[in-house]
Amino acid sequence: MTSKLPRTVIQGQEGEDVKDIKIGQVVESRVSAGRFGYFRVKHTDMTKLLRIRAEPVDCQSDPDLFVSNREYKFANKRMYTWKSCLVGKDRVDIHPTDAKATPGDYTIGIFGYNDLTYFRLKTSLIDPPPLHHLHANKDINVTGPGYPQAPLDGYPHRVSFHYVYDVSVAKKNATVFVTVTPFSHQTHLQIYASNAILLPDCSFSRWRANGVGVPVSFKFDTEDFKHSPQKKCFISIYASFPTTKKSKGEIAPEAKSPKSGVIFRIFSEVVNEEDRLPPDFKPRLKRWRALYDTVDGGKVSQTERRRISAEKEKAFTYGEVEFVSFLEILRSAKPNPGETFYDLGSGTGKAVIAAHLLEDFKQVHGIELLEGLHKSAVDILNKFGDNKQMWKVIYFDEQFYQELGKRFKLMKKGARVITLKMDNIPELKLLIRKSYKMSWGRCTVYVLERM
Repeated sequence: MTSKLPRTVIQGQEGEDVKDIKIGQVVESRVSAGRFGYFRVKHTDMTKLLRIRAEPVDCQSDPDLFVSNREYKFANKRMYTWKSCLVGKDRVDIHPTDAKATPGDYTIGIFGYNDLTYFRLKTSLIDPPPLHHLHANKDINVTGPGYPQAPLDGYPHRVSFHYVYDVSVAKKNATVFVTVTPFSHQTHLQIYASNAILLPDCSFSRWRANGVGVPVSFKFDTEDFKHSPQKKCFISIYASFPTTKKSKGEIAPEAKSPKSGVIFRIFSEVVNEEDRLPPDFKPRLKRWRALYDTVDGGKVSQTERRRISAEKEKAFTYGEVEFVSFLEILRSAKPNPGETFYDLGSGTGKAVIAAHLLEDFKQVHGIELLEGLHKSAVDILNKFGDNKQMWKVIYFDEQFYQELGKRFKLMKKGARVITLKMDNIPELKLLIRKSYKMSWGRCTVYVLERM
């Protein structure tokens, strides 16, 4: 059943009427940037999973989804029970075992992220798959039958298993490795994981991995969940089984996935960040962290951007390096003793001080455009107290950055550039492209060399 509402702007101010819809309806509408459109659906069958989806109608739209079944009349950024704020499509799955799931009215708030967001809202009820808890450093042998799924080509029998990993029990700045090993060389495994979607799949997942007959693994950092209210990693494992042969050239279509016996083994391991460092580097990490214990570079950056009216300028987006990842990035560039290190856009100086602590540079330089961040870096440098003859923390204006592309061409042969953006500069060749952990999550880092 489809119900198309008129394409009129739902401005979503508190006090507006909430539009009632029924489970199974598909509603199309639009909402202005920075405003909410509100809907209400009644959910009383607590044996079913309630699935709510908000999808953009065009490539320019990006609806965010907020859901509440509490006393709030409006589900919004301050008052909600569940939310999904991904780029593009969003989905909320409310499992009947969720302690917050209760029979009654559920209010849905659709937030317009872009100038004018056209969206499609869908609600449905599905049979809920069992949820299992996954614990660190513990082997689990998983048996059938599993939750039935639609088949894949060549794999007519496909089932899924769903897990919840409580990230809050893991140590800060830790990495969690999850490995799934099939017991048959013919089993096709697909892993999808998310820090937002209860039942991740190929359309909704942040991490994914797959393989046939071999161990399949993925990893995530506990810092990936610092902005996630649930502090849980949701993992879906799909196991697919091919048809079996009765004899040469003859296929047995009645072949089924195993209902007993072990299908795969799952193991999760937590590795603390400092455990990845050589022993003599651990005191350096401790010293680096102590310098920045009370420094909030993001807050300083926001204050400065407001001061110069540059809140929406993407060039001023603030982020910081992580000590252990930065060591790996530096080593990938293979610095030689006596070389000089420059950080363009150095913020509070985290990368500059880390470079000094990690490698044998002759000099390290931090170059920053925002004056408030520059002052913070100078204060930390004075607190640091090492030989300041080798230090330069410089404040440059916009003109410096406009000349940056030309300066790359003037570098000496063999100089390396570490960047998060791959610009087409003929004089630079790509050495390494790899994903590393940063303060805002994992991102691709490029290491380039002047030819």
